[in-house]
Amino acid sequence: MDKELQLNESGLVLSEAFYREAGRPAIERGCPQALPYLAAGLVGEGSECFGFDDRISMDHDYGPSFCVWLTEEDEKRFGDQLRQVLAELPAEFHGVSYGLRLEQARGRRGLDTVPDFYRRFLGKRYEPASLTDWFLLPETHLAAATNGRVFEDNSGEFSRIRQKLLDFYPEDVRRHRMACRAVTMAHEGQCNYSRMLRRGDTVAAFMALGRFMEAACSMIHLLNRRYTPYYKWAWKSLAALPKLREAADALQRLSQCGPDLSHWPAADWEKYGRRLNLHDPAVAGIEEVCALVSAELLRQDLAEGGDYLEEQARELQRGIEDDLIRSQPIKVN
Repeated sequence: MDKELQLNESGLVLSEAFYREAGRPAIERGCPQALPYLAAGLVGEGSECFGFDDRISMDHDYGPSFCVWLTEEDEKRFGDQLRQVLAELPAEFHGVSYGLRLEQARGRRGLDTVPDFYRRFLGKRYEPASLTDWFLLPETHLAAATNGRVFEDNSGEFSRIRQKLLDFYPEDVRRHRMACRAVTMAHEGQCNYSRMLRRGDTVAAFMALGRFMEAACSMIHLLNRRYTPYYKWAWKSLAALPKLREAADALQRLSQCGPDLSHWPAADWEKYGRRLNLHDPAVAGIEEVCALVSAELLRQDLAEGGDYLEEQARELQRGIEDDLIRSQPIKVN
């Protein structure tokens, strides 16, 4: 594998090749007794863990590396010896070496315990046992804790927790999160975007449009039962989802519009009433995305449909069975 070819591969491909060709053989030689108990892979923070890295992201924290996870008990038995083995791995692999390592990336690779890995993203109660536990877990943290690839897991403990998280939010929690996204899309996109332009406030309109698009990306992920990653990857990850691909395309077109006061002559502001001025391509784009989301909510028998998503938010909330979750406020976020 030459350097040029390798630099066109994702960090996940590089990481797995490095583990298979260099890491695992080194462990077999230097600490073979740990192999039946370890898991190895690339999961966590960084664009390469999502498979979204490219030449732009290779300027820092890119290079041959992987993660190894042990239970706390096994870390006490094998940790020191295994760390020594990993420390002696080559810094360059097939002509690719680490570039700049940012301080905030320390600890993302190498040996870790299974509980410490999951606690880093999900807190002390990293293995949710109740609806309340699930309710408190943010989508972006869950996305980082379950992305990437597990190359092997010989004890099964890392993958057991991973699968539990990948099984997704309980339905009541998913409904509440979708209700929050629906009301955010309604307020920021279907209402506030136009209101700000009617006032001539393009800065606030830009912010409303951005909040609408972020909420829409989250809503589409929730409808696909997938966790939304960190905002800069939220739209890119839509390409891998089976449902609402057309909404992802509509969001891309919407991003090319943006607030434009030329569509809002002062004399005409009042005739458009609360929100709709379909002469503005951004308003039309917002309505297109909302209509697609509304249709998918109907297909999944989550709401009856309608053109204003705040109505669907109320329906989603009413369908929650658990009293405590149903009583939570529907927040614009």
